[in-house]
Amino acid sequence: MLRTRVAILALPMILVSFLIATSRFYHIADVLIYLIPLFLLCSGLMELEERTVFKSVVKLHQDARVLEHLKIHHNLLSNFMD
Repeated sequence: MLRTRVAILALPMILVSFLIATSRFYHIADVLIYLIPLFLLCSGLMELEERTVFKSVVKLHQDARVLEHLKIHHNLLSNFMD
């Protein structure tokens, strides 16, 4: 799940990189009406994905703590978890 979120985070950056690389083929003043909403959408997507990636990392740490707790307090389970 985390890999999917990181991939979605990379999409706006790839799109902006593509636009910068091809900027010599168009005049910015001619397409500014399209670029402004596009950059706003990309920044919104990046913000959303940063939040979801952060939540995923926090959840991973919580799950790791639960597993450590189970290993310590249940000897039978610790044999299978190592």
